[in-house]
Amino acid sequence: MAGKSTGRAGGEAPSTSAAGKSDGSLRQKVSRIPLLIGLMAALGAVYFALPDSWFVVDEPPARPPAGQPAPTSLESLRQKVESAPTDAAARIRYANALGRENRGKEAEAEFLAASRLTPDDPLLWYNLGTLYLNTEQHPRAEKAFLRQLEFAPGDPQAHYSLGLVLEAQSRLREAETQFQLAADLAPDYPEPRLWLVILHAYRKPPQQLEAELKPLIDKVPQPDVAYYLLARAFMRHQQYDQAIAYAEKTIQLRPGDFAYWHSLGQIYQRARRRDDALRTLLRALEIYDRSAVAHVEVGLLYRMAGKHREAIPHFEKAISADPEEERTHNYLASAYRAVGEMEKAREHEKIFRKLSITGERRRAKFRQRQAPL
Repeated sequence: MAGKSTGRAGGEAPSTSAAGKSDGSLRQKVSRIPLLIGLMAALGAVYFALPDSWFVVDEPPARPPAGQPAPTSLESLRQKVESAPTDAAARIRYANALGRENRGKEAEAEFLAASRLTPDDPLLWYNLGTLYLNTEQHPRAEKAFLRQLEFAPGDPQAHYSLGLVLEAQSRLREAETQFQLAADLAPDYPEPRLWLVILHAYRKPPQQLEAELKPLIDKVPQPDVAYYLLARAFMRHQQYDQAIAYAEKTIQLRPGDFAYWHSLGQIYQRARRRDDALRTLLRALEIYDRSAVAHVEVGLLYRMAGKHREAIPHFEKAISADPEEERTHNYLASAYRAVGEMEKAREHEKIFRKLSITGERRRAKFRQRQAPL
């Protein structure tokens, strides 16, 4: 399932999770709910991804004197970092604020600087993983959440966040394991259980899911998330006409939503409507230009059309957003080779081989960690 955005301003990054809860949310008591209501609540959790509590910031203070920045403003947070460069907490607060402003590269730099000061802080790795997840840098997000688990073993939030990363990569069985661990570790924490409902919903015939959701769609003010889920369900079962119809409904309701345009473009790709897919994915990138996944998809469409020079800038932007995805380096090497730029092709082939080895080691280490569970 592609990352579902929050429906906020068009320039903001798409989100793939509903993980942004304060620590207190793990202790809140929740009532048991029937399956269908649970499903709609899960959809709501996806829709309202990356809530304000996702990032940890100070409580807003009283209004500052005229001409002075508010204590929680970007400028004030930057000044605190400059005045106390070894204060890891100040860097984390500044990084979180930068992340909310869609300044991901700067936020990443601050998180990494904080990690050199307090490498054993699980909250730091959680926030960094969240940043990577929200910008579709899934291998980096996975490593960050695994680091969180190193320093906070048995943390249900870490298992839940890791499940979101795995789900975003369509590693659904591994994602289900992580969601189940989170649910078992924190029975009163609702999000993992609701995501389990979503994963199980994918296994149903789409017509059955459609029949179950229709009575509820009429009762909710914003049914676009239900339409989104139905579009993905029909796509998975290769029923593309129905999938396209539901995907178009999501765009009619929220025309500025990156994730909905991205999803429609992916459905067009599966249906082999490549011209429509290219047009739609380019529209998605107009809304949010930092999606490594969408750039790779556009690059591959250009490559299939024999337009290697048009593909190259999209593969380069994908690498800029997610440098550790080895396949993108392979795609870019192939494109450079096709246009006769052999030195650049060999450079990215070398990076591809190196990342392939380290990537397999990372996956093997992850499988080893999960074996006793």
